[in-house]
Amino acid sequence: MLLSAYCAENNENVSNDIRTCLSKMELALCKEFRIINIEGKHGTKVPVLLTVAAQAQIGILIELREAVGMLSTNQFVFARRNSGEPLQSSDCLRKFAK
Repeated sequence: MLLSAYCAENNENVSNDIRTCLSKMELALCKEFRIINIEGKHGTKVPVLLTVAAQAQIGILIELREAVGMLSTNQFVFARRNSGEPLQSSDCLRKFAK
């Protein structure tokens, strides 16, 4: 996930056109989650739903980037220290699954 995608202030969960078609429960869920569209394979947009707790934790990661040695040129939320590359989720999952 790019920092620019996460920090964009124009991330509106649901457009007004779609909002009129949603039920009360779906509207309540839209208030509980933040939707961030990240670029997937072949340039497609992939929606990622973040809870309030996840947003708080990501906020701490962003706030402490420089203190833990993240390069200011690294554009990823889940960055590697002293590198311009992101952490690969599949590698992390594989490591912890073993």
